[in-house]
Amino acid sequence: MSYTWNYLKKNPKQTKRLVGINHEQLFQLIEQAKLLHHQHQEKIQNQKVRLIKPGGGASQKLSIEDQIVLTLS
Repeated sequence: MSYTWNYLKKNPKQTKRLVGINHEQLFQLIEQAKLLHHQHQEKIQNQKVRLIKPGGGASQKLSIEDQIVLTLS
């Protein structure tokens, strides 16, 4: 986890100041993003013709939470 995401989890009152939405809205946004990301990944996997084994390639450096916080800030 990143420093910013940990800070926001420990200090929910600072969420509005740092990212522009309140703490509850941020958690709802993250949950929706995770759900949509999972559905999108399943759709891509079903349509893909594999040249490389599953799990190959570069892994993500940032979690979904970190990506959302970075985008909002």
